[in-house]
This record gives sequence, structure tokens and C-alpha cells, in this order.
Amino acid sequence: ADAMGYRIKHLASVVSDAKKNSLFIGVYPALIPKTHILGRVDDVYNAVCVSGDVVGSTIHIGRGAGQDATASAVISDIADAVFTTQGAGLMNLIDEKNDPLTSTLEELQIASMEEVKSSFYLRLSVIDQPGVLSKVTAVMAKEKISIARVVQQLDSKPSNKKVKASAVLTLTTHQCSESAIARAVRSLKRSSPVLSKPFLLRIANFND
Repeated sequence: ADAMGYRIKHLASVVSDAKKNSLFIGVYPALIPKTHILGRVDDVYNAVCVSGDVVGSTIHIGRGAGQDATASAVISDIADAVFTTQGAGLMNLIDEKNDPLTSTLEELQIASMEEVKSSFYLRLSVIDQPGVLSKVTAVMAKEKISIARVVQQLDSKPSNKKVKASAVLTLTTHQCSESAIARAVRSLKRSSPVLSKPFLLRIANFND
């Protein structure tokens, strides 16, 4: 990932599609370009990126861990628990009864995996012999997945000792559906030239 210009970060993602009235929510490790500000958020800091149709992306960064930040969060949770046990209930900043968005939220549908799009990073340990790359690309083509980049290197630590020579194939894709890449990974896992379980990560896209 580092050699390809990415850093691995843990993301919580919420994406809504107003036209389809659908919502995708996910928590997963993902690759973020080193050039993006979220790729440089480290140590005790967390960041939130909010993207809008007109405003574009706005980013908010602050301490999310460490002594003071953790203490603040714990005290807040304790206070909420005390108020709840005393019957006060949690503070709700939204007037759900009169908020015009409430009815819209009630009609939201969870997005299907066919609707969720992303670019992906895929790493494969394969037998080092002619024709293997063409078999891999054929599987991707069958699912209509376009490959953006391919890097092949000799495997210094082969996963299968019975194989004389193995290589590591690293691919990045253009945007495709979650269901398409899942089908491709299942096919590659069953393919004889592939020596171990494929390693897959999403590549974050912030639509800047």
C-alpha cells in the first residue's frame, strides 16, 4: 500500500443516495491516498469528512483518544447513564415530530451491494508461470471490473512450499459494485493458480 501511494486507515462511512432514497453504512479498513488530508491524520487525532453537493468536502479534525479526550468521553457516557437511570432520558437535539426530514428518513432503504460502488485494492499470491495474469484478468473482465494498475513481484515468502516459484500480484480497480468484486474474489479463491486467500481492501473516494 505504501509503495502505491496509500495509507491504511479505519473508516466509518455513511453514504446516501437522494435519487434512490437509499443509504449505505459501513465500518472497515480502507486505503486513503497519502496526498489526502485524511491520510495524514495520526496519533490521538480523529477526523470527520462531510461531503455535500454544493459545498464539496469539509473536514473536521480533533483529539479522539489520549488521556484528556478519553476521559471526556467516559465522563459524558457516565453522565448519560446517570440521567437515564433517573428517568431524565437522553438529550435529543432533533425535534423528530416536527422535523421535515423525519418522514424522509423513515422511507430510506438500505442500499444493495449492487448499488454500492468503490475502487478496490486486491493482492494475490499466485504460481509464477505463464498465463496466470491472463486468467486473473479474465475473471475480472467476466464481472465487468476494469483494472487500473497491476504490479507483479516475486514472492520472497511463498505461502505454499510445494510450489517452486510464486509471485505476488497487486491490482487496483476502477469503481465497481461490491457484489461484482465479491463474485470475482470467490472465483479467484477457487482458481488453481491462486495459492492463498485473496486480500481485499476498499480504496476511499471522497469526490473532491
